[in-house]
Amino acid sequence: MVKIFCAEVGKRGVFSINAHPAESVSCLVGEVRESRHYSYRTKVQFFLAKTSNGAWMTEEEATDDSICLNKLKVLHGYEIVGEHFGGLCHGVNILVKIPKTIECPVGWGSNHTTALQDYQKVGELIQRDCGEYSRQILATIDEFYQLNTRVLPFICVQGSSGVGKSQLAFALKGHRPWFYAPVCSLGMCSQDIYQCFCDFSSNFRSVMAMDLPGEKSENAIFDPSSTFYENEKLWTYGWICALLKSCRLDENQQPRMIRFEAMTILEFRQSREYSLLQSS
Repeated sequence: MVKIFCAEVGKRGVFSINAHPAESVSCLVGEVRESRHYSYRTKVQFFLAKTSNGAWMTEEEATDDSICLNKLKVLHGYEIVGEHFGGLCHGVNILVKIPKTIECPVGWGSNHTTALQDYQKVGELIQRDCGEYSRQILATIDEFYQLNTRVLPFICVQGSSGVGKSQLAFALKGHRPWFYAPVCSLGMCSQDIYQCFCDFSSNFRSVMAMDLPGEKSENAIFDPSSTFYENEKLWTYGWICALLKSCRLDENQQPRMIRFEAMTILEFRQSREYSLLQSS
């Protein structure tokens, strides 16, 4: 096995991947994609990180935004790893170019709509029969929105499976448009109501993974006031900004759940927190 060092253009830091000299570059690229959570929709380019004199690049050279990629060799899937990487590698061996803008399809689809309609009907019954309880919860939500603070509080609903946590979302229409978006992993065995949002959930998770939260400390990830959220340029922020901008039609300004029946293409790039606040 040979350890190969990789770097992304314009981003500090080097990461490594182990590969067998006899395997194809296609397999190597696949392992890099998986380890870095590059979305399959992302048109990532891979270059051999060698200077004009044949030496491996340093981290400073490889991550420089102004680097001329036209002078570098593009790695092709049919090539063999051992042709380019043999023995002990050093410096940066592969240069990864991620496009500044990504296109991501977003849609809720039409499967399991019967379950969605049932939840909506029961939600209307709860609003009518338990109006006072609904108004109390909505009043608390409105108080949160009026707070002049960077990190807003949130409501956590606890309860065993089947007690109505998801149903509560459809009973509280509120005074503004809203999304229902499960962010946990969904599959064929998930409840029908969750299947209605499976595509949306999967797309969000794939974008979120591109920010590599697993490489950060738990304190940074679980603290919404950490520098990770305040200073980093995140794909997740860009995706949310694009989603909000796509929902600015008059028809989406009513106090109801926004749900795209048709597939919508979101075009987005890495953004900082202030961009998200401006778009919301």
